[in-house]
Amino acid sequence: MKTKKTNRLRRNMIITFLAVLLVPSFAIGYITYRDASNTVEEEILRSASRSVETANDVINQTIENKIHDLSYFSGKIKGAAVDQELASGSETGLIAVLRQYLGLHPETVDIFAGTARGGILKASTDKLPEGYDPRQTEWYKLAVNAKGEPIITTPYASQAGSMIVVTIAQMLPDGSGVVGIDLNLTQIRDLVEVKVGREGYTMVLDQKQHYLFHPEYAAGTDALAQEAWISRLYEGTEGHFHYEHNGEDKQLNYITNERTGWKIAGTMYFSEVEDSVRGIRNTMVLVMALSLLGAFALAIWNIRSVLKPIRKLSKATEVISDGDLTYRMSGFKRDEIGELADHFQAMVDNLREMVHGVMGMSENVSASSEELSANAMQNTAAVQHVTSSIQEVAAGSESQLFAVEEIVKRMNQVTQHADSIAALLEVMRGAMNQTEELAQEGNTAVITAAATMQDINHSMEELGGVISQLSERSEQIRGIVGTIGEIAKQTSLLALNASIEASRAGEHGRGFAVVAAEIRSLAHRSEASAQHIAELIAAILQEVERTNAVMASAQENVSEGVGAADLTGRSFSRIKKAVHKVTGQVSETAETARQLADDANETRTAIDAIRDISEQTSGRTQSISAASEEQLASMEEVSASATDLSRQAEELQELVRRFKV
Repeated sequence: MKTKKTNRLRRNMIITFLAVLLVPSFAIGYITYRDASNTVEEEILRSASRSVETANDVINQTIENKIHDLSYFSGKIKGAAVDQELASGSETGLIAVLRQYLGLHPETVDIFAGTARGGILKASTDKLPEGYDPRQTEWYKLAVNAKGEPIITTPYASQAGSMIVVTIAQMLPDGSGVVGIDLNLTQIRDLVEVKVGREGYTMVLDQKQHYLFHPEYAAGTDALAQEAWISRLYEGTEGHFHYEHNGEDKQLNYITNERTGWKIAGTMYFSEVEDSVRGIRNTMVLVMALSLLGAFALAIWNIRSVLKPIRKLSKATEVISDGDLTYRMSGFKRDEIGELADHFQAMVDNLREMVHGVMGMSENVSASSEELSANAMQNTAAVQHVTSSIQEVAAGSESQLFAVEEIVKRMNQVTQHADSIAALLEVMRGAMNQTEELAQEGNTAVITAAATMQDINHSMEELGGVISQLSERSEQIRGIVGTIGEIAKQTSLLALNASIEASRAGEHGRGFAVVAAEIRSLAHRSEASAQHIAELIAAILQEVERTNAVMASAQENVSEGVGAADLTGRSFSRIKKAVHKVTGQVSETAETARQLADDANETRTAIDAIRDISEQTSGRTQSISAASEEQLASMEEVSASATDLSRQAEELQELVRRFKV
């Protein structure tokens, strides 16, 4: 049964250590992996947002430059001058300026001016369709309706189909016409289409949900016909959402260009986040596995260092509980269990000395009780003889007048018997006094032993208080260790953020990345040390709890010893009272014997008067006979008390024989 309890204790300690090791380790690993994954994902999302914003800035800058050029030309060109130059057929003046602008700006497909009379002057040499009227075009109508504000048309494919063109137009200040620029969007494709992560990309769609820029689809492709999720881009001006493309999860960020109304979006695969944090996860799993192996080895060593002395102490207590007080507990280390073994050994030594003293006292009491019993038997025999003699005297009192000489002889015998009784009673009283003194000494020894057991009990209670204080101090240390662990976690997170910022800084942040890595390493070591200290404190608390249990058991045994000592003291008190009572009775008997001797002497001197008072003598002999019977009864009580004292002494010896001293 004890082996099962010990195995249960070991199993509980192993389970506790594993729980303390595994739960925080897996929690820390999960939180670290989650935070790293979120950080990488946020970084990639920020990269996508920056790519989208960069594309938006490129488009805005390109459009704004052309709008600025339109503002310049609208202030220089007059509708009447355009009509006049068209009428003259010359290619000088305004047309030369437009062609010069077209040659200086390769992204410009054409620059032109249409008048309210239907004329159009353009820099390119491309022929217009027969009957072409600029007033019927989209760009002319939109510019007139805009009342002098620049407008941007919907992108469209060029006649050759090799580029995407958008027209930017503005009405002339005098309302006599509209000046416009055809912008080749293909020229800015390389600036707009940028990578997002490793496999992500940016895309641009116009107001009619057609692709302008896309790495997989040609310009002008109906995007909604290709992907159903395209409609979500037009639900707001900016935002982000998840969608599925070719069976893979993707994340998309988008904004709306305020000038053109185009949708600029950046998309990436979620798998890039998993690939980025895979190395962190593998390193974390390896570090956790090595840490758990080392911690488990330390836990096994700690459990063995605790259970081995406990088994040794349990074996010692088992031997001592069988009554062998000669067993010595040695070989313990100088720790809390060793101190407990020393205190327990001191208690056993004191108990052995007490039992040894009780054994000597019980032997003395037994010898005295046997001697008292023998004296009581002799006195009883003597009193019986006296009683029979007195009865004979009473029976022969009627013939006393005729046998005076015989009475003298008998009175001499009575005198001798009375002297013998007095002498025996004196010896018996001395023996009873000695017995009373021995009983007093035994009572004092038992009181001293009870006081010693009480002192041991108080010492055990004080030791329990000290152990409780140790438990409270350990709880305080556990709180401090928890604070250290939290600081280490925060330091680790700050170091991780610093590493990410350093990686973003590139070559300039390499030195800071090394410092951040060292800080993170120190944080991990601090956290591991705090965890190790917490484990040691938990183990100390468990040992304190077991020590309290052992202390409670020892205190219960001491309480039982106090009860046994108290019972022995009460037994000695009863013995003392009985001996004191017998001593008084023996004193009374001795006094009666002396009285009897005096009466016999008086009877012998007054033998001549016996004849006259024979009747009185007969009455007195009857009284003497009754007193002798009473004395016989008292002696029988003394004999019974001596027998009871002898029995109690044997019981006391039987109790102390259980102990081996």
